Amino acid sequence: MHTTGPIDARAHIAALDAALTALQLDDRPTIVAGHSMGGALALRWAAEHTDRVRSVVTFGAPLYRDRVEADQHVTRMGRMEAVLAGDGPLPRAVCAWMCRHRTAASRIAAGYRSDLPIPVARSGVKHTWNTYTGSMNGLIRDTGWQTALAVLGRAGTPVTLAAGDADPVPVSGRAAELARAWPNVEDLGTRTPTTGCPSPIQTGVAGWWQPPWPEPSRHPRRRHLRPQRNTRQPLDDPPARLGAEQTPLLAPDGPG
Repeated sequence: MHTTGPIDARAHIAALDAALTALQLDDRPTIVAGHSMGGALALRWAAEHTDRVRSVVTFGAPLYRDRVEADQHVTRMGRMEAVLAGDGPLPRAVCAWMCRHRTAASRIAAGYRSDLPIPVARSGVKHTWNTYTGSMNGLIRDTGWQTALAVLGRAGTPVTLAAGDADPVPVSGRAAELARAWPNVEDLGTRTPTTGCPSPIQTGVAGWWQPPWPEPSRHPRRRHLRPQRNTRQPLDDPPARLGAEQTPLLAPDGPG
């Protein structure tokens, strides 16, 4: 899918629709999972497809009440976020440099985020100014997730909110607050790791699917450099309660 201008929430949703159509999954029951900014996108995409979304799982989603709260929270995440977040000349200049020097930027990103698998850290700089500002304003600063959550609440679609105990992105107590307000929302608290291993997916999807990768080690980023043989067996009939056909797992992700 090709688009011009800022990549806002509408463009992200259209891209997911196009991807599912291309994969011939657009008429299948779906469980939607999203990490960080992808969690906000997962809620918004699901709200437009309540007829086939079975549940939504988010990990460390930036569910901010308004633009002011979003900006205040982002600037408290760390020194780099405080300097580079926003629409000013410095973030624009840094983004332009990364566009011109993709290889160098990806290596710097891998060194700076040594807690992440190397391919994931490197992919974090593969954006443009339009994609960055569009996503920042359309998903992180925007309050559309609240409308989406209300739609999912009225539809009775299960929503699970999870976060790592050291994750700086979510607002502390926000998931519990939403779980009290909406009976379809479950707060998993901070029982899951922040980065470096996939086990939050096992927790959030309530055990119906078991990933093929090994358990995380003390150096999770190195574990991802070499393919692992899948020696695990899936749980008994994981999609049986969802219908005769297997439910695809749609997992949008994004910087956050």
